[in-house]
Amino acid sequence: MLDEIIENVLERITTDVMALDYVGDISFVNFFPKDEEHRMQLEDEARERAVCVDVSVRGNFYRFTEPVVTKFGELSIFKIRYVDDVKTMYGAGPDFVVTDWDRFVEKYKDDKRFSYFKNDSHPPCQGYIFQNERSHFCFVNPPVTEWYGG
Repeated sequence: MLDEIIENVLERITTDVMALDYVGDISFVNFFPKDEEHRMQLEDEARERAVCVDVSVRGNFYRFTEPVVTKFGELSIFKIRYVDDVKTMYGAGPDFVVTDWDRFVEKYKDDKRFSYFKNDSHPPCQGYIFQNERSHFCFVNPPVTEWYGG
């Protein structure tokens, strides 16, 4: 189930990702379950294929025991969010490494497809969310893999 969700979301966002500059490999995927039953199914698969590396107020972070090979590089770290009223989307939201953060910010800071965020909680980071009618993905600095390995 995890692989299928990853594959589907990456297929849907490929055109948008490839059109951007300074985008490196995939670094992280945030899974958004549709309901509590679905979350438990994802958690069950995660426990079979990964090690839980952290528990946060928004969900559990895992590291795959064998990285998942994607068209955007190897994926090791992921989170399964708890079901909540804030993130009502279903599927997954990947994060990508930025190869030159300053140039990336300068180029896209005023682009209406991007929204800036700053997270002072766990793990502390800043970044940009890219969103349009078909895509939702993030660029996070520092990448989540710096906190949990990758």
